[in-house]
Amino acid sequence: MIVGDVIMKRYLFLLFALIGIVPSHVYADQALQDWKCYLQLKNGVMHIARYTVSLNENERIEQRLASMVVFAEDGVTKLKVKKQLECKLEDEPFSNLAARELEGMTPK
Repeated sequence: MIVGDVIMKRYLFLLFALIGIVPSHVYADQALQDWKCYLQLKNGVMHIARYTVSLNENERIEQRLASMVVFAEDGVTKLKVKKQLECKLEDEPFSNLAARELEGMTPK
């Protein structure tokens, strides 16, 4: 009886140890990343939006952001996106000159 309990505890310990190890290895490629996107809103306004997302191996940032929304400065009003013109990682510069200029005026 006591031997069975000891064996069971060892198996449970091993199981919980493996549970803790596997997800960090399996999901290592899905780390959160900071992105910035140069967008044209439906009302014609050009906008820089920032997102923190994790992407699957075969997923592009544009695919992920297609389902996300942009909020107005009040933080409540949802703005509709007409077109995503360019998306970059936060620390990479935009290739579009207008996007770089707008980013310089946009608070982080």
